[in-house]
Amino acid sequence: MIVARIRSRFTLPLGPGLALFLFLAGWYVLTMSGHTYTSDEETMLAVAEQLLDHQTFALPHDFLMNYGRGPDGTHYSRYGPGQSLLALPMVVTGRLVATLAPDDASRLIVHLFVLLLPALITALTAVTLYAWARTLGFAQPIALLTGLLYGLTSLAWPYSRTFFAEPLTTLLLVVCTYSICRTERHWWVISGAAAATVLTVKFQAALAFPAIALYVLLVSWRTPPMNGLRLLLGARHVRTGRRGIAPGPTLLVQHRDLWPPAHHGLQWYQHQLGLRWRLAPGAVWTDHEHGQGADLVCTDHHARTDRYGRWLASAVARVGAGVAAAGAASGLL
Repeated sequence: MIVARIRSRFTLPLGPGLALFLFLAGWYVLTMSGHTYTSDEETMLAVAEQLLDHQTFALPHDFLMNYGRGPDGTHYSRYGPGQSLLALPMVVTGRLVATLAPDDASRLIVHLFVLLLPALITALTAVTLYAWARTLGFAQPIALLTGLLYGLTSLAWPYSRTFFAEPLTTLLLVVCTYSICRTERHWWVISGAAAATVLTVKFQAALAFPAIALYVLLVSWRTPPMNGLRLLLGARHVRTGRRGIAPGPTLLVQHRDLWPPAHHGLQWYQHQLGLRWRLAPGAVWTDHEHGQGADLVCTDHHARTDRYGRWLASAVARVGAGVAAAGAASGLL
């Protein structure tokens, strides 16, 4: 039952997505180098080993690559700790396997397992792009092609062979942005967590936050509840006759005073919609002068009060997240 509940909340296409992940992960493992190339990779690996051996982020004193000196003279890495923290399980696994090999091969085995991490991360990024395309309504072949094009024809493939921070940074940014277009609220938590985590991996990723904030506004503006409310708030006059808007048969008489006069227009009552809309179970607005339905029709099936109540909360949450991300980017940079 728990598994069914989790699958109902995280409605991802597991079959094709899993196949895409296994294909790309296998391809990256077949083409991986198994060793580091630059001092940047060695620096992040050294931080991971220091965390395991000495429970500190400080580099060894004889490590003279890519470091900054602290107030007490201690050497620290110039890079964020996120990559090193995520590599801890791979370092532990590599050391355990290395105990079965000759001593002169132990270091190579640790590097081999550490270099598996960017390969798996890049494959997971392609799967996230596939799920994103499916969420936006694209057909399954198009979504799979998107994931394959990213995984096999972009710089993602060469970077999957290195221990640079770019693969993990890309994954977190893609997860952050993909979660924004999901309607469930727990995805917004995932989006915020990914945005916060990416700063621990590569601080320069904050440059993408303004673009993500604009995407938040775009997604919020294009949601169906927003389109309906946009029409309501933009209606300056509603043609309902001289006696204004009156409730139809489905609206209780005592809720008659909840509706604003037609000659004022609904845009003057935006601050009241959040409270007053929920008090009315549903309504049909009628034209008293001509006995016909008004331009705007509200029913229990098309404009439930809880629908717009959820939109008010979700819109504030999404816009607030975008503004906070943009503010953090501008303040930290």
